[in-house]
Amino acid sequence: MDVEDTDDKVRRNFVAISTVVLMSAWLQLKIDDLLERVLGTKAGDPIDSQKAWAAVVVLLLYTMLRFRAADSTQKQKHDLVRKILEYRTQLGSALFYRDLARFEATGRAKYLETQALSAVKLDKYPNLPPNLRRYSANGNSGGYERVHDIDIYVASSPQTSTSVRVKLSIPRITWAAYGFVATVQGVLLSKPGLDFAYPWAIGTLAFGYAIKNLFGF
Repeated sequence: MDVEDTDDKVRRNFVAISTVVLMSAWLQLKIDDLLERVLGTKAGDPIDSQKAWAAVVVLLLYTMLRFRAADSTQKQKHDLVRKILEYRTQLGSALFYRDLARFEATGRAKYLETQALSAVKLDKYPNLPPNLRRYSANGNSGGYERVHDIDIYVASSPQTSTSVRVKLSIPRITWAAYGFVATVQGVLLSKPGLDFAYPWAIGTLAFGYAIKNLFGF
């Protein structure tokens, strides 16, 4: 049997069992009614509800551990982390370009250390077309770190430019906010997020509900 097929079945079983448990919570079904619908037990059969919920907890825990150990789950986890980093990098890159445009327009920046840029004598470059951006950066300028160096190119003509290395320092609270937004985007807007986070979300809720009923919380 193909490993991916096995992993898909593990995920499907985990999601199916968790969904049944959550549906019973939503419909406020007693364990007797749940077993009657799932296992076909007859109404009035003597059922020890505590033992029944213990069996549900064990079943959920087993499928949860199988899902966690599946190779496809580990790949989805890594893909999700990479996607979250990409989203946060895009946010950092947008902040960088806004700050660079602010510096170009006003000579001041909030997050860029601009001493090196300010040291470049702009009057050396009188022949730039008015629609040409004087400052630019190639590639991904967001970076995976809160503080990192970026090479900025100061145009001296449409064909040539001088490279200047500057430091971008994003405040910790802004970086943390970007991390939160990127995590939400990664979980809700990416395929790895749906494949990885959705089963964990409903599985955790179902396991908590089963534990609550087992111990009578």
